[in-house]
Amino acid sequence: KKPRAAPFPAKLFDMVSNHPDILRWNDASRELVIADPHRLTTELMPRFFTVTTGTGLVKSFARQLNYYGFHRVGSPRGPGGRARQSLDGGALVFANRNPRVATVNDLASLVRHE
Repeated sequence: KKPRAAPFPAKLFDMVSNHPDILRWNDASRELVIADPHRLTTELMPRFFTVTTGTGLVKSFARQLNYYGFHRVGSPRGPGGRARQSLDGGALVFANRNPRVATVNDLASLVRHE
């Protein structure tokens, strides 16, 4: 029996490739940047996923990222007091330290961790 490809990595790759103003990959730091969480939940998630309205959509998306080896980096006030990310609509940053996830193309072949 052939294993079924996971839909989340393919959708993530599609979103990053076609909507860099909302969601982008930083090759240098190997980080996924959600530049506009509000637009992610109102424009992209309804288009790519079966979602319900209401709060928690960013948390649900973050949970999916966690399953694929991403972890949130920084805090609302990062080192030195600089704003790294914001919980009130600013950018959110997730890193994946897997050496096989180095470029945007690698997002399509992510493997889920339980």
